[in-house]
Amino acid sequence: MKAIFLNGHDLTLEKAIAISQGTPVKISSSARKKISSSRKLVQKLAQGDDPYYGINTGFGYLANEKIPPEEIELLQENIITSHAAGFGDPLSLFETRLSMVLRLNVLVKGYTGVRYELCKALLNLINAEIYPIIPKYGSVGASGDLAPLAHLSLALIGRGKVSYKGK
Repeated sequence: MKAIFLNGHDLTLEKAIAISQGTPVKISSSARKKISSSRKLVQKLAQGDDPYYGINTGFGYLANEKIPPEEIELLQENIITSHAAGFGDPLSLFETRLSMVLRLNVLVKGYTGVRYELCKALLNLINAEIYPIIPKYGSVGASGDLAPLAHLSLALIGRGKVSYKGK
């Protein structure tokens, strides 16, 4: 089966469905360059003296609270675990894989400041048929997608539960 390459700009509904049904996926080399460029900017901002929301500050009420550089990684881990507050039956494997593909497609646009290694790890989970268990219900924040995305992210930090090849 021929792989579909993601670059963040030309994923169609047909391609997304094909990937969610098992078509292998890869990240385009052009996307890697954008991801790396964006990551360098975020690293520079995180190490600087000026506060940047969610990069080197707390969230919400703590938006003006600067986080020491040695605690930034812990902050990111804590935001994921605190938002993993979903409940109910898990999404189907199709829905979960589709969620993972759509998230990966957003990340490979190169606007978020994530490391390429994160995109590669998500890609590896998809292609290895390792899917995080994402509860159907739960929301944190106005967007409504933070709890499901947190559950999706747990697998990337070695937490949460996963399904492997249907088990």
